[in-house]
Amino acid sequence: MNKDVIYIEPEDDITDIISKLETAKEKIVALVPPKKSTVLRSAVNIKLISKAGANASKNIVLVTTDPSIVKLAASIKIPVTKNLQSAPSIPTEDDIKEEVIEEEITEDAISDKVEGKDEKVEEEDKTEEEEKAEEVAKEIEKEEEKDDEKPAKPEKAPKEKKEKAAPKNPVLAWIVSNKKWVAIGSSALGVLILFLVWAFVIAPAVKINVAVRTNTNNFSEMISFTNDQTKEDVEAGVFYLEEIKTEQKQKAEFTATGTKNVGEKAKGQITIIGMLRENDIHINSGTVLKHNDLVYYTTEDVALLANESTPCENKDQTFDLIKNGCKKSAKIGIVAAEPGEKYNIEEGAGNWVISANVSAYTETGVTGGTDKNVIVVTDENVDVARGKIASGNAENLEDTKNALKEQAGDRILIESSFKQEMGEPEVSPKVGEEVPSDTIPSITLTTTTSYFAIDKTKVEEFITSKAKIPEDQKIYAINNPFIESFMATDTAITGKIKTSYSTGSKLTENDILEMVKGKGIGDVQHTLKSVSGVSKVSINPSYPWVNTVPTDSGRITIELTIEETTSQNKE
Repeated sequence: MNKDVIYIEPEDDITDIISKLETAKEKIVALVPPKKSTVLRSAVNIKLISKAGANASKNIVLVTTDPSIVKLAASIKIPVTKNLQSAPSIPTEDDIKEEVIEEEITEDAISDKVEGKDEKVEEEDKTEEEEKAEEVAKEIEKEEEKDDEKPAKPEKAPKEKKEKAAPKNPVLAWIVSNKKWVAIGSSALGVLILFLVWAFVIAPAVKINVAVRTNTNNFSEMISFTNDQTKEDVEAGVFYLEEIKTEQKQKAEFTATGTKNVGEKAKGQITIIGMLRENDIHINSGTVLKHNDLVYYTTEDVALLANESTPCENKDQTFDLIKNGCKKSAKIGIVAAEPGEKYNIEEGAGNWVISANVSAYTETGVTGGTDKNVIVVTDENVDVARGKIASGNAENLEDTKNALKEQAGDRILIESSFKQEMGEPEVSPKVGEEVPSDTIPSITLTTTTSYFAIDKTKVEEFITSKAKIPEDQKIYAINNPFIESFMATDTAITGKIKTSYSTGSKLTENDILEMVKGKGIGDVQHTLKSVSGVSKVSINPSYPWVNTVPTDSGRITIELTIEETTSQNKE
C-alpha cells in the first residue's frame, strides 16, 4: 500500500512535524525520528501528533526502536515498526521491555551514562514552543476527558430518576408511569398527523373532462391563381401556383424490322429532244423522269432556246416557228432515285417520260446500279418502343403520384392539374439507318410528371377570414381543403376551394382552470354545464375523500374534447 515517509530533522519542532503531517498526500504516514529525538519523547507532543493525524484522516506509524517513544506510542495506541519494511503494530509490554534491554547495551546508552546525560534532564530542557504546545495539549486532554465522561451519564441518570420521588401532579405521574405507552401514542399521533397532511394537502388532485359540442360547416369559394409570386394576394383570394414535378429518364430496347437497299445507284446520260415553237424549254437539275415506272433525277440544267442561231435539226425547218416548230436536242446526266440493279438501262432505250413536248432516249445506257439490303430502324419500331415506356408509366402511376404528394409536403395539390408528358425520343441508330449486327436498337426519352400546388397555411387563413362565425365561437378544425373546377385560359387561372370546418364555444383549458380552482366538485359540475356549448362534464378526484378542487394548478388536469353533432351548410 502507498505511504508517505516523513524524516524528522533534529531541529524540527512539534509545529513543523504537524505541518508536514497535514500536507502529506497518502492516508498512511510514516514518521522517522532521528536518534535521541527529544521532540517525540514528550507525551504532549505524541498526543498532538495523534490528534493532528485524526483531524487530517491520516494513519500514523512511528518508525523507531527508541523505548521512550515506543512506550509513549503504546499509551495512546499509535502503531510502531522497527523499519520501513516491517509490518507496524501497537507495542505491548513485552515489546517495551525488549526495547529497554536493547537500549541498555548500546554504545549510545553507555556514552549517555558516561557523559551524565539523563532522559529526565532532556525532558526538562523543553523549548518555549514545546511548553506552549504542552499547554494546548493539556486543554485538549481536558476536553477529551469531558467527552469521555459524557457516555457514562445516561447510565447514571436512570438510577437517579428511580431514586426520585413520583411527581405530585397526577397527570405527570401517569405519564411517568406509562411512558412506554405515551411514546407509542406520540409516535402514532405523529404518523396520523403526517397522513392527514398528505391526504388533505399533498394528495388531493382532480381530473376534469369537458366535452364541447361543435357544428360542421361546409365552405366553398371561387379563387384565382398566379404564376408570379409577387402578385399573390391571399386576402383577395389570389394564390401563387407552385409546380411540383419530377423528371425520369427512361430507356427501352426494341427489334428493328425495316429493310433498306444501300447498294449503288445507277447513273448515265440521256438525250432530250424538244420541238420548239415560241417558248424556250428548260430542264433543271433534279427534274423527275421515268422509264417504265422507274424514277430517275436529272443531275444538271439544260435549256433548248427557240431564238438561238443554231439551226433546227428538222429538215423542213422554216423561219415560221409557230407553224412548223424547230426540233433541237441536248444531252443531260441522270441518276436513279434508289440503289438497285433494276435501274440499269441498256443502250438506245427509249420510252422516257420527262415533260410535254420533250422526248428522250439513251445512247450509252444507264449503269452501275447494285443491290445491298440491310436491316434499318423504322418509325413503326420507334412507336412500339415508345408505347412500351408509356405502358410502364401507367403501371407505376400511383407510385409516381404518391412520390409527388410526399414531395409537396404540407401544400395542397390540385388533383386536376396532374400531367405526365413524354419528351422526344433519342433513337439509336436513327430511323432509316442501318443496324449493325452487334447492336440492339433503343430509344431514350424523359417523362415529366407534375402537379400544381398552393400553400395550405395561406388557404386556411383565407377560409378563416371568409367564414361567418359568431363572436362567442371559434374554428376548432378545418378538414382537408381541396381545389376543384381548376381551369387555365389565356387570360386567367381559376378554381374553387371546398372544405368543411368545425366551430364551437371559445372555451379554453385556461378558462376552465380559472373557473374551477378551490371550488367544491358539485359547484364545478354545475358551473361548467351552464356554459354554452358544453355537452358533458366528468370530474374524477384522486381519492374518495377529495371533494374540493385544489387551488394549485399543477394538481388539476383539464381534458377538452370535441363532439361533432350538427351540420350547417355555409356553401
